[in-house]
Amino acid sequence: MIGLIGGSGLETFIEKGDKIVVESPYGSVSAVKGEINDTEILFVSRHGPGHELPPHKVNYRGNIYAMRKMGVRKILATSAVGALHKTWRLGSIIFPDQQIDYTRKRHYTFYDDQTVHVDLTHPYCPVMRRILMETSRRLETPARERGTYICFEGPRFETAAEITMARILGADIVGMTGSPEAALARELGLCYATICVVTNWAAGIQEKVTHTETLQVLEREKSTIGSLLEASASELDTFRRTEDCKRFEKIGERFVGRMEA
Repeated sequence: MIGLIGGSGLETFIEKGDKIVVESPYGSVSAVKGEINDTEILFVSRHGPGHELPPHKVNYRGNIYAMRKMGVRKILATSAVGALHKTWRLGSIIFPDQQIDYTRKRHYTFYDDQTVHVDLTHPYCPVMRRILMETSRRLETPARERGTYICFEGPRFETAAEITMARILGADIVGMTGSPEAALARELGLCYATICVVTNWAAGIQEKVTHTETLQVLEREKSTIGSLLEASASELDTFRRTEDCKRFEKIGERFVGRMEA
């Protein structure tokens, strides 16, 4: 079963979906369990039902834990981002390979009462990214297979000076939800990748940034995301996880087992 994390509305891609509630030590998590092209999917709306939770209040630990508890081993996320390059058109698709975390007050780990150091050299699963890129080529959907995602706290958009700093640091796209999602997935031994959609140019590159604009572009590109999901679901479900993918699986298994005992 593949885990799918995204905004409200993506559950429309799931066939015969059943709404369920998964209990976790971090609260109840609402999900939809169904299929995409005969591939089992567990969908979680990142911001909760009705998009009620702002980025800094998202239940990241609950969402990831619920997926691991339900048997998910591979998570595909979707995210709206701002581009730090004027040449990147609105609606562009990026499968990032690196991340910079500039958030400040989130719950970053499952392991508050034990010492666990996971390797996050490569925060996004290279196998999932390769599958997504090959699928986009087959569909003739323009996409970038590399990029550095910088995550800010939100819920406000960034200042022009912060975006200048981000460019100096090497960031290509900016968002508010990529961290700690990727790190938490790694802590439980889950493969994780994300489909990012450029919904605006970042602050200082365009005159102003509005949430309305991001929603409009994301809605326009929803069919593109759906096509990628439908065309890649089977391969994402069946690819053989590498030993590197599975390195932290036993740690995650022990942790969930202890929490459920």
